Amino acid sequence: MCKRFAILVVSMLIMLAGVSSPAVATLPAASLPPEIQALGNDWQLQGNARFRKYLVNVYDGRLWTAAGRYDPQGLYALDLTYALAFKAKDLADRSVQEMRRIGAVDADRLTSWGAVMRRAFPEIKAGDRLIGVNLPGRETRFYLNGKLFSTVSDPAFGPAFFGIWLDPRTSEPAFRRELLKQANT
Repeated sequence: MCKRFAILVVSMLIMLAGVSSPAVATLPAASLPPEIQALGNDWQLQGNARFRKYLVNVYDGRLWTAAGRYDPQGLYALDLTYALAFKAKDLADRSVQEMRRIGAVDADRLTSWGAVMRRAFPEIKAGDRLIGVNLPGRETRFYLNGKLFSTVSDPAFGPAFFGIWLDPRTSEPAFRRELLKQANT
């Protein structure tokens, strides 16, 4: 029995080594979520992708922009549908790590935002849809499964937070490339 199990494990590892599963896959187009549509403007899907880590789907992402043009300081929404569950604290802590790694925010502000994110982020279950909207010069809104969940009133928060995915220094450049594809290309 032990020998059979070892052969099975080795066979699976050999198969996985030969599997070419990209960390990112493009998704089919989706319709504009009603909570974003309610904000008005000419929203368009900029790009979309499925994020995978170690062959496991983590979330599907879509970037919605005003008039199909991403501007880090402009109006846009990042739409994530999670395949896995995450604790709010883990999301906040990971966000702080990524924002620190990118280096776009000073340490004091990042510490303050960490506390804000621990309060602002929900517990995520597999299948949940979390949409963050950058409202330039005003605030960042988070919608969970179609309902407003929280708001961060610091206008600098949105561009820094969404930089986790959209900044050129992101830890996941392939995911960023797919999100920033033009709607008609």
